[in-house]
Order: sequence, then C-alpha cells, then structure tokens
Amino acid sequence: MPVPAGIKVETPVQTEILVKGIDLVWGFCLDSRSESEGLDRAEHGEVGFDYGGGGTVEEVPEKALPEPRPALVPPDGQGRFTVVVEGPDPARLRQAWSELCQAGSA
Repeated sequence: MPVPAGIKVETPVQTEILVKGIDLVWGFCLDSRSESEGLDRAEHGEVGFDYGGGGTVEEVPEKALPEPRPALVPPDGQGRFTVVVEGPDPARLRQAWSELCQAGSA
C-alpha cells in the first residue's frame, strides 16, 4: 500500500517540532558530573552494570591503568628472581614444583 505524500512530509516536521519543544522545556543534556557518572545512576539512582569487585562508581578510575610489564632485570641485581608463594605447605609445594619440572613429563 503506498504512503500518501502528506505523511512523508508531516512526520519529520512533527518529529522536529517535538524534539525542539522537549529541548526547550526540559533539555536533553545533563551536567558534566551526571554524564560522567552515568545516566543509570543520575536518572534512576541505580547501577546499570555491576562488574563485581564491590567498588562504587567513584572508585573506578576514569583512565585505564597501565598494563604490567615483565621485568628484564631482577630487582636484587644478582641475576635471580625470587618467587614467594603463600598458603600451601612448603613440603607439598616443593613436591608439586619438582613434579612439574621433571624432564619428559606430560
């Protein structure tokens, strides 16, 4: 069914009038603090995405933190790195490490 010519012209004009009216009365923009905080929190008082971690919006950094880089030289300057593993029994840790380091093990 063809669309009458008047509707093709009226719809964009009516939409433009509605948009201008809303913009004049209420506006479409928030203040900069509300924009950076997010519309969910500013408009509805809730968080749209919960990424866990228990942090609040204020605790999340705005810029991404730099990626850790591998150390090229040990910090002690003696050519050896030290690995500290806390928690397991040292004898069990030594046994597991020895099993992993066996030549030809799969």
